[in-house]
Amino acid sequence: MSGQYGVRDVACPLSTRGGGECLKARRAQVTPWTDEERTIFMEKLADFAGRPEREGLRKNFYRLSHFLPNKSTRDCIHFYYAQKKTQV
Repeated sequence: MSGQYGVRDVACPLSTRGGGECLKARRAQVTPWTDEERTIFMEKLADFAGRPEREGLRKNFYRLSHFLPNKSTRDCIHFYYAQKKTQV
């Protein structure tokens, strides 16, 4: 069953909630991105970046997540920086 952030629920003892092995387990269980979700994410990111409201890349992950029903804002942020890291 998926939890609030698109990860499967993992029982965490109170002493390790928010850190340690439990956090690693939660990160490992993030739902994978489909090709369609990747395409939508990149298209919407380009749309937001092309708007002249501000200079530079405008990253509104909250708004991006609304176009991806199976992804949270946290999932979008993680995906963006994971992709950025692999491109360097």
